[in-house]
Amino acid sequence: MVKRLLDGRTFMPMAQSGQTVLHTTSTVSMASLTLHLLVSGQGGTFNVADPVALTTARIAQTLAALMEKPLQIIEAPHAMNPIGHKPWSVDNPVRLSHSAALATGRQGPPAYADALPP
Repeated sequence: MVKRLLDGRTFMPMAQSGQTVLHTTSTVSMASLTLHLLVSGQGGTFNVADPVALTTARIAQTLAALMEKPLQIIEAPHAMNPIGHKPWSVDNPVRLSHSAALATGRQGPPAYADALPP
């Protein structure tokens, strides 16, 4: 997505018009949970997820806005065609619960758009 935006492309083909959902996780969220667990002396297995599971289109629109680039999402020509498929193009929505991480006393992770600039 970033390469297309940097190349000046204003149209981005996406499978299912970008309505697929795959929960994102920022590096900031992973690092902050790790630090919280180290400082608090807690351990375990945790999902680390952004507060909201975004659609592929919303991820692209957020990136475009941050980069101040125009973007129009268009339907990919055919579902079997690799054009329009992104790492987030999944058949079924993937959403993670970060309730176990929150139960450790950790504050909620930053929103996707807030974690992107760094």
